[in-house]
Amino acid sequence: MKKAIALIALAVLLAGGAAAQDQTSKLSVVVSGSLLFPSDSNYRDTYGSARFYPEIRVAYALSKGFFLYAGYGLLAASGTTPGLEVDASSTQHVFSLGGGIGGPLTGKLSYKAGLGLFLDAYKEKAMDIEVTGSAIGFRVDAGLCYSLTPKISAQVGLGYLAASDTTDDDVSIKLGGFRLGAGVGYKF
Repeated sequence: MKKAIALIALAVLLAGGAAAQDQTSKLSVVVSGSLLFPSDSNYRDTYGSARFYPEIRVAYALSKGFFLYAGYGLLAASGTTPGLEVDASSTQHVFSLGGGIGGPLTGKLSYKAGLGLFLDAYKEKAMDIEVTGSAIGFRVDAGLCYSLTPKISAQVGLGYLAASDTTDDDVSIKLGGFRLGAGVGYKF
């Protein structure tokens, strides 16, 4: 796993040298909606194999082609536990910090790629039992941006979020998963 993370980080850094993005606007915001395919099999059994995951990110261009970002995402679900058939609900607040690279591909099309950390504050309730906790994990994201106007862009992206935790009852859980989404970006 550590080797995979190191290879991804190296690929992102090497790709950064290949292209540089015009950063006339330092600050930007992206609002996106994704399908998140959860890593945890128990979560999938209770809430489904894909969940809607809205996210907002604010990015600041450090220099030509390099940026820092902060983001917030929400994963909320309700379902029925397998076996007992008990109603359950889950909420995850995902706070992200990271950095990345971006650059032009052709005329109005550009790319971006990023690495970051996230804090997942989760709460799950079934019957009268509530489990809460938080975990820190890593995320890797890549996407394409198409400029609709000089300030507005349509974006598609994919990524992976990975964290794990152990509940008070010594149950290991996985947080995050594969993400595929689209959004709208605005440069200030």
